[in-house]
Amino acid sequence: MAVYNMLNAFNDITLSVSQMRYVKLDSRWHSDFARVTFSRIYYVCKGEADVVCNGTPHHLTPGNIYFVPAGSDFSYSCEEYMEKLYIHVSVLQKNRYDLFSRLKECVVLPGLSREEFRRLCRCVGSADANDMMYLKAHLHDLLMRVVDKSGVDLGRPEVYAPLTERALEYMEEHLSCGLTVKQVAQALRVSADRLQRTFQQDVKLSVGRYITKRVLYAAEERLRISDDSIQDISEHFGFCDQFYFSRRFADYFGVSPRRYRKFISIGQPIELD
Repeated sequence: MAVYNMLNAFNDITLSVSQMRYVKLDSRWHSDFARVTFSRIYYVCKGEADVVCNGTPHHLTPGNIYFVPAGSDFSYSCEEYMEKLYIHVSVLQKNRYDLFSRLKECVVLPGLSREEFRRLCRCVGSADANDMMYLKAHLHDLLMRVVDKSGVDLGRPEVYAPLTERALEYMEEHLSCGLTVKQVAQALRVSADRLQRTFQQDVKLSVGRYITKRVLYAAEERLRISDDSIQDISEHFGFCDQFYFSRRFADYFGVSPRRYRKFISIGQPIELD
């Protein structure tokens, strides 16, 4: 049983990369407020910039790696010029929240050797299995360095009641802002009160609050990794219209979906010689 529980805990944590690019930035890299559901890793190569992570300022300089944890409130700016490799990474639990959202500070680590940095850059755009294995190994090592330096306790993986597990699966398959506690309870053939009570005890959120956050997180992910129009994303997640979706998105993430997509993709991609 202990081995079975260990394997479940191991497989319930998934690591994924949504973007990885080497870019040249200028003064257009600027935002007064941003909130994202993934962690950002900046490998600064040339130039300088600034970020403020949860109220703490950091001056980005060459030779360092900066880890901005998921869920942070932060702003960023570049007065003149910076070159960096950036990676957007998620380390998700089975409730779809990022483990590193428990970390509240930007972590600064020593940079890579020139050879290591160039090899990492070669992974950008590569479909080679060796490159992907190298990237995975590098990210696992870097994330553990972040844990060790920050001293954050990522905690034990959640153990949920079977009802909560079924509810999470159903909500993920039918994710919509119009989904209600009553609908989920009826689909699972339990009372709404029982579902609400069990779910709140396990996830520490009401069913309704969880649905709202998951819809916004899923919409943010689609904005980031797809070319779907804002209208299509709004309709997919059941918002009554695009304007209501934009307002709800801006309330949570600090910017409109249109500006968010623009900020995510800013920077001129370049290749190292």
